[in-house]
Amino acid sequence: SLGDDVVDDDDDDDDVLKSSELAPRAQMIVTACWLTMKEVSLVIGELARRVEFDGGSFSDAGDGLLDHAQLRDAGNRLLTTLLTLKHNGAIEKTLVGLTCLGEALLRSGDARLSRQPREWLASLFERTTRPEQDVRDLIRRSAGIPFGFMAVFLAEPRGVPRTLLHEALEKLLDLANDDGEYVRRGEVARGASQGVHVPQVHAFNVLRFVFADKELTTETVGFAAKGLTAAIKGFSSPHWEVRNGATLAYAALLTKVVGYMNVANPKAGGASRRAVAGDDFFRRFPTTHPFLLAKLVEAADALESTKKENDGAGAVHPALYPILALLSRLRPAAGAPARGREAGEDDVDENDSTVAGDLDPAAFAPAVRRCARGRVHAVRAAAARALAPLIKAEDVARALTETFRDAAAFDDDDLGKSLTKTRSATRRPMRGYNAAHGALLCASELMALEGPAEAGTTAHAMAAVEAAAEGLARCSYLADPEASPVAAAAAAWALCAHETLRVARATRDRLAPTFDAETETERKQHALLVRRFWRASRRLTRLAKAACDVPSSALGFVTFSGGGDAARRAADRGVSVAPGDVEWFKRAARLSCVAALDTEGFHGRLPDAYGFVSDDESDASDEDEEKNLRDRDVDQDCALRAFLSALGPSLPYESRASALRALRDAGAARVVAALGTERFRRLKTFVAKTLLPTEKRHACQRRALEALEQWTASDVFRDEDADTDVFEDDDLSPETWRVVLRLASAETNERVRCAATVLLGKLVGTRLRRVFFRRDVDEETTDVRANSHAARDSAADVDASSAERCVSSLVALVKAGSAPARPLDVRRAAARALANSEILAAFPAAEASDETLLPTNAQALSPLCASCLVAWTAAFELMEDEDEQTRDVVAVACASAARGDPNAHTEATLRVSFDVVARRFRNTAQFQNLVASLISGGFWDDEEKDGVFEDGHGSVTSSSSHTSRHTTHSSGLSKPLIDAVNETKIVRRLFDREADNHHAEGLLLAQLAARAVAEAPCGQTVTKPFAEKRLLNAARFVAVAARTLEAETQTFVKDSAKDGFFPGWAGGATNHGAPFAIVNRACLALWAYACAASDEARTEARAVLVTERVAEAFEAARLGPAANAAWRAAEAAVVAAKKTSENAEDAPRKATSETPFVVGAFETYDPCFLLR
Repeated sequence: SLGDDVVDDDDDDDDVLKSSELAPRAQMIVTACWLTMKEVSLVIGELARRVEFDGGSFSDAGDGLLDHAQLRDAGNRLLTTLLTLKHNGAIEKTLVGLTCLGEALLRSGDARLSRQPREWLASLFERTTRPEQDVRDLIRRSAGIPFGFMAVFLAEPRGVPRTLLHEALEKLLDLANDDGEYVRRGEVARGASQGVHVPQVHAFNVLRFVFADKELTTETVGFAAKGLTAAIKGFSSPHWEVRNGATLAYAALLTKVVGYMNVANPKAGGASRRAVAGDDFFRRFPTTHPFLLAKLVEAADALESTKKENDGAGAVHPALYPILALLSRLRPAAGAPARGREAGEDDVDENDSTVAGDLDPAAFAPAVRRCARGRVHAVRAAAARALAPLIKAEDVARALTETFRDAAAFDDDDLGKSLTKTRSATRRPMRGYNAAHGALLCASELMALEGPAEAGTTAHAMAAVEAAAEGLARCSYLADPEASPVAAAAAAWALCAHETLRVARATRDRLAPTFDAETETERKQHALLVRRFWRASRRLTRLAKAACDVPSSALGFVTFSGGGDAARRAADRGVSVAPGDVEWFKRAARLSCVAALDTEGFHGRLPDAYGFVSDDESDASDEDEEKNLRDRDVDQDCALRAFLSALGPSLPYESRASALRALRDAGAARVVAALGTERFRRLKTFVAKTLLPTEKRHACQRRALEALEQWTASDVFRDEDADTDVFEDDDLSPETWRVVLRLASAETNERVRCAATVLLGKLVGTRLRRVFFRRDVDEETTDVRANSHAARDSAADVDASSAERCVSSLVALVKAGSAPARPLDVRRAAARALANSEILAAFPAAEASDETLLPTNAQALSPLCASCLVAWTAAFELMEDEDEQTRDVVAVACASAARGDPNAHTEATLRVSFDVVARRFRNTAQFQNLVASLISGGFWDDEEKDGVFEDGHGSVTSSSSHTSRHTTHSSGLSKPLIDAVNETKIVRRLFDREADNHHAEGLLLAQLAARAVAEAPCGQTVTKPFAEKRLLNAARFVAVAARTLEAETQTFVKDSAKDGFFPGWAGGATNHGAPFAIVNRACLALWAYACAASDEARTEARAVLVTERVAEAFEAARLGPAANAAWRAAEAAVVAAKKTSENAEDAPRKATSETPFVVGAFETYDPCFLLR
């Protein structure tokens, strides 16, 4: 082949290919071919845009650089390329080139040129409709054929009718509607897609691209109705290829005509992406209404058929799901303007909310209800979603009444009885359980959030609640396992009851305290409507509480889970095999808890403006008030029993998970209001000491931990009459601490560990507040007896010791979870735990006078203060995290502990907090080690033990010697520096840059630590012995860096003569970020410790630099400008004479600026340049 000739004839190229090892030779050749074709197509398009040609818009005949023949050949070449290539990238670039060429030709005044795009279109249709095509001609998505059509369509000028597009769409839609002779004869597909009409598949693939293009939206919207019709017909094709193409085209059309969703998205700005209303849709596309309705009726007839080939069950029509999907994406018709009329907006045009009878969306409702009775669960669910947008707000009550008829039982005279009554026989729905289940799903969608029930006025909502409550009462037998063993129907009943009560509560909250009526008759009618709504809501609430008895219903569905040996064996094991039982457990527990959390309810008094003061129309008295108090106490007992029953350990875990979710989402305030303080304590104790230790399911563990995190040390109890110490004693329980600590450290599920870590922070905060409170009391109390004082001291010591152990455990978890390599959830949990614990405020006691303290030995921190310092190190790391939420949580906690501005920028909070930490932890051994580690960044270990210097690899040298053997051993700094230099010779891999954290600056904490050491008065941040020891070590490491860079530079010079050698990083290796970070840290350490050490120590460090010839080595290493300025600043600090406290801050910079080796932009270099 040509590729083989090229490679084999050139030995040098073959060597390069073999040495590069990029890919196999064949793959490289194929890739090069795709890239070549792509670039050739782009070059042709660019030539068409920029080069003048004969008959062009800017040239006369005969003056152009390209003649007619060349332009014709270029267009034919690009068109042939499109119809030949199979590589998507090359096809897309060829589309760009052909579009540019077509634009230039259509602008031409020469008819021979301007008609060429029409000729391309004819060639494309000829290729699409070529006879004798079979399945082998169907390349994926028709390959380049759609792109050829798109090139012609996009080439037409904007702002004027696209005649080529309109003509082509008519032909393409005709092709899409043509099933071919094979299908017209009534034959079915056999074998390898025998008889598939290939032009029809090509047409659907082209239509998909055309309707999905945003630039052509205005021109193609007029063909959307025909496109929908053709696509829905295509679903009935016997060939998979046609159905696949119709599916793709229909998906593009669905988004085009009805939008994305039929609910508001708060993150997208509310209603910015709301779907179109049903009446608006059918006004825009009137021809779709009769077609869709006819197809839907046909699909409903197929569902209700009982042909033998369907095993007595209805068949699912191919067009059923597409039509239901379209209807479900519509918005409830004319629902939005209703509230405006209620608010007094009388200028609403009634014609805007009415639709002609032949285009009314409600005409689909009967057929949709028939589909909701189908045997397939997915069909019933889709039909329920499709019904809600078809009903107007004022028609919801009537629609609910019609819908609940499908759920009515045979013994209609016994409907609506209490669930507590014993029934002797099983009751069955008249239309069957499938119809009853579908009816309940439809009613749930009508009452759902953003549904038609909430889109109307308050009167419409009250009427809907009354109708739904009446229907739910009539079919309440479905929630009783003794009367109806179908768990799926019971779950649908619970869902509908939950949505109805939600609408009832929302309507109650927006019910006006006064009603302005024009006449007395209107006022009485409205008052009667409110009273009926109130009674219906109260009745449904009681019915829901009675129906959602989770323990008894769970046992009932296990016992009556159906016939057969499998059901009996499952019942013997205490397991249900009833379809939908899991949904019932979830929804019943949620409904029970939500009803218990509704403290206001519907049993209280109504506003006087409605003509009555209580439900029984009797005057309120003192006896009524006492009765209300007793009822309130009974309600709280019932609420506690509902919570405890839903959280029972013997129930399926789905019930506990749903109940815990409801309690967590409600918040501590609502739970306390529903239970009262004493019963709330019982619930909290049960969750913490009974449920959590024995729970094995991850979802239940996590939600229990999240609920306890809300309930621990909550501000809800600050204003209560109950004793706050009682709740804090519960939070101080050792048993609870051990359980939560085990989950936080040893649980396999990561989300459970995160939730446990956050709760540990709350528990630690409670312990610390108790310790600090007792310390304050002991300091303020002076007149107490000795024995009681000793007892109190003993108790305080026990609390302090326990708190120190707890804090140490939490800080270890937070420190491990704050690493950048940990998952995002872990880092967020560490940040929240740190904020909850309040450990950041556990500073050492402030000294009396900062100026008089000049210690020579580092002080020791208490265990609590030492943990506080470790927590601050984790906070500093988390404040540079890449996640904004993590940074914000920690920044607010640090600002609170350091008494800074909580609204300040995160980096400003970091700087202020570090200064506070340096001031409060000064002259302590732990803080000195922290400062040293921040400056070194982990690139070296400069610990000294008994006068011996450890270099990080086990090699040791004497700390008092200054000979060259300091660097004869391999140093801990040399390896990372060599690796960093080698990194400058490697091209970054793809996505490496995306993996960087742009919010973290590696040198920021190092410079903060260096400034704390160098610019504070001598002896205030670190002790002088510590600074002197670290100064010598810094001098040795600077010498190691100089020698390492010098050796690498010499190696580079020797290898640079070789052919193909990497030319090196521009400006030297230290101009690269990785080597510069190491060299800068070494010089920064030398500068900082030199400013804080004595003259004798600086003299000794200067001797090390001179002995090791550091200046000459750095000069030979060809340092970059910034690295050279850092070295000169450090050298000036070591050489400078002893400074007084007045000029200690400015002297290093002054000496640096006077150094003749630093010129240009770095002449006024500041070692802490990030802190300017």
